[in-house]
Order: sequence, then structure tokens, then C-alpha cells
Amino acid sequence: MLFVFFSFNVFGVDTFSIPRKKQETPISYEIGKTSSGGGKSSFYGIPVNKNEKIIFIIDLSGSMGSRTPEGLSRLEAMKKELISMLTLRPRDDAEKMVRGSFFILEYESNVKYFPPEKSLYPFNSILHVETAVKHIQKLSANGGTAMGAAWNAVFKLTDVNEINTIFFLTDGEPTDCTEADVLQMVNAWNSKRKIKINCIAIGRESNLLHQLAKDNGGIYRVRM
Repeated sequence: MLFVFFSFNVFGVDTFSIPRKKQETPISYEIGKTSSGGGKSSFYGIPVNKNEKIIFIIDLSGSMGSRTPEGLSRLEAMKKELISMLTLRPRDDAEKMVRGSFFILEYESNVKYFPPEKSLYPFNSILHVETAVKHIQKLSANGGTAMGAAWNAVFKLTDVNEINTIFFLTDGEPTDCTEADVLQMVNAWNSKRKIKINCIAIGRESNLLHQLAKDNGGIYRVRM
């Protein structure tokens, strides 16, 4: 008996084709939009006021290479958040008139500054934002979590810059001091400055970050 098989398409899909290997989630995003929507800038869902002077303290320790439930590494997810926030297109004239600026402080076993000259970049400068995006895309995860050194560097930066808000992100515990040390020195330093400190815990709950945000008028978020 002769059997004849026909290959045909249903809605453009070859029903007899060999299944292809599932591709990994691409590390891509639409420039100019944030995950929160609504046309407002945010970082992990926390509003970013681009009329302020803001420091982003970001953890680049080795554990930031761990995977998120979405398949990206924690580092790549953070890059996506940072770039999306920086490149969000303003929707109206009021948003186009932003006068704020930003600075990125990176820490693992060591602390690094961006920009290296330790000056703040304006949010409304296409050239400065593009420079920051290129820098962020090259970031890698390795080393420890020198949280104490990172905060000491922030203290020095705020001596010469009037900072309004800080975003502090980590997925671990400090390796150069204790969490109690961090809480004590940050709260003592900020007791008169009254800088808002927003905190993002990656991969786990953090009592330290929860308390830091609570004590310093900020918002606390957890992202797995």
C-alpha cells in the first residue's frame, strides 16, 4: 500500500517542518519607553524626576551575572532599566524643559565613577545620554560588594554637588563592612542633608535596603 504525505501550511506555519531550537530571550528593548509605561521616567518602577540631581549607585558584583526569571542576567536587566530610563522621550513641552542631571557610581570589589571626571551629566543632553548608554552597555559583573566604599565615595561627591535623590541597587550583602555599619553611617551622614534614598533589592528581600529607604524618605522595591 502506498502512502502519500502532503506538506501544507496553516496560517503560514509548515506543519511538517522540523521544530527549531527555542531561542533565548534577546537582550533588547524599545529605546524611549520604560516598563512602567505612561511616558514617565522610572527606574525599576520608581519615578525619576529629571529636574533633580540624581546619583545611581549600582552593584556590579559577580552575583549580578545570575539569571532573572525572565532569562536575562541581573546585570542585563539593570542595563535595560537604566538605558530605558535615560532615553525616554519627553511627551510634552514641560517634560522637554528638564533641568536635572545624573551621575552613576559603580561598585564591586572597587568603586568606579561615571563620568570619570566626577561631573554630573544633564538629562536633556543627547550627546551626554548617548555617551552614558555606550558606557552602560559595556558594563560587566565580577568581584565582591564593596558597599561601604561605595557610600564613602557618594559622601565625597555630595560635598561638591547638591544632590536631591539617590537610587541604591544591590543583590547582596556588603563584603567590606556589615549591614549595620552601612545603615549607621548613611543615616548619620544624611541626617541633615535629607537626600531621598530609593532602594532596589535584586533577587532577594533586604532588611538593610528596606530600612534605608524608610529612614531616608525613599521607596523600596524588590525585583527577582
